[in-house]
Amino acid sequence: MTRKNKWCKGFLGFDVLKFANLTYPQQGFGLVTSLSKEYIFYPLDGFFGLGWQALAFHEIIPPIQNVLGKLDQPVFTIYLRKNFKPSEENEGGLITYGGTDPEHCSSDINWLPLSSLTYWQFLQTGQHMLFFSFSVGRTSSNTWHEAISDTATSWIILPLYEYKIILHELGAVYTYGMTTVPCNITQTAPPISLIIGEKAFAIPAEDYVIDVSYNIS
Repeated sequence: MTRKNKWCKGFLGFDVLKFANLTYPQQGFGLVTSLSKEYIFYPLDGFFGLGWQALAFHEIIPPIQNVLGKLDQPVFTIYLRKNFKPSEENEGGLITYGGTDPEHCSSDINWLPLSSLTYWQFLQTGQHMLFFSFSVGRTSSNTWHEAISDTATSWIILPLYEYKIILHELGAVYTYGMTTVPCNITQTAPPISLIIGEKAFAIPAEDYVIDVSYNIS
């Protein structure tokens, strides 16, 4: 199995799955016998898929689909903390199965139909496409895009044109394979506002600028 530039080899197995207060007797999953060197440096034991069956290896039914009837509500909520450096706290967030997380997440849910039962991908039906745009500071881009919410990806990925707009607005410099800004920019840089459907989601500078030390970000 390959994912981007990484790969792993192994075989399928079935076992009793227990997570949270849920149990499923015959969950299919992959057991790895060898893997590419990129995975060696990952501090994890495996991937727990929350996507759709169409993306699963050999179309194994994902765990969340198998226990769907046991959930209080047919939803799950993911809260992600910014936890970039290994020296920081180990807890990276929280997943709530079968409900919302009012302690960490807004109770104002922005419901969106999906355009594909593969990724969690925003809707496009016929001639009506979900409006997805952004603004940062004095600059905005109002174009039509489909987008996915992917917790397995550590980055905010944009089309190149929109990405360059943001770099220009922030005065960022591309060097040594990284885009850098002064660390103190988080005190003055504007939020990036993503408009999904009819609702704006603001990402503050302290969340989209990562401190990688060496006095650069």
